[in-house]
Amino acid sequence: MFSSGNFANVQIDLGLLMTYDWNWKVDAHLSSSYYGNTGGLCGNFNQLPGDELRSPEDFLMPNVIIWATSWKVEDGDPLCFHECSGKCPTCDQQQLAKYKTDGHCGIVSVSNGPFQDCHATLDPNIILDNCALDVCMNGGDHGILCQAVNSYAEACHTKGRRVGDWRTPINCRKC
Repeated sequence: MFSSGNFANVQIDLGLLMTYDWNWKVDAHLSSSYYGNTGGLCGNFNQLPGDELRSPEDFLMPNVIIWATSWKVEDGDPLCFHECSGKCPTCDQQQLAKYKTDGHCGIVSVSNGPFQDCHATLDPNIILDNCALDVCMNGGDHGILCQAVNSYAEACHTKGRRVGDWRTPINCRKC
């Protein structure tokens, strides 16, 4: 185990490197010698996106919701739930629209904005929808907004795309 920048790293001689940002994000980097020989939530590592959604029993699932549910493990955590009973959190369309604006999650999709160089490589609409829903369902939590947009920025950097200043317009400080 070693640290590098803001990350804790665990490297195993078998070709696996795990990185953790001390907050919420874990990345797994696996040697190409495992190509086509993995399974689980990270996929099967064969470059064929059409066969990634496999259950623990190796059945191909029809959509991402059913697939994710197949991997769910009950742990008794009251903050982690699949179905809601009682007073369930909601987010109406007006609230959701607010978080899709340029001053919030919408910054990822502004055509001449800080992520413009990344749009052709990584579709911003997926992160836009997920970010807006997460922020909305958590009462406008600014930290969640910053984490979501930062994850898109990191993905863009990983793909070699240039990202402009996105932190200032939405008031996210760098960790």
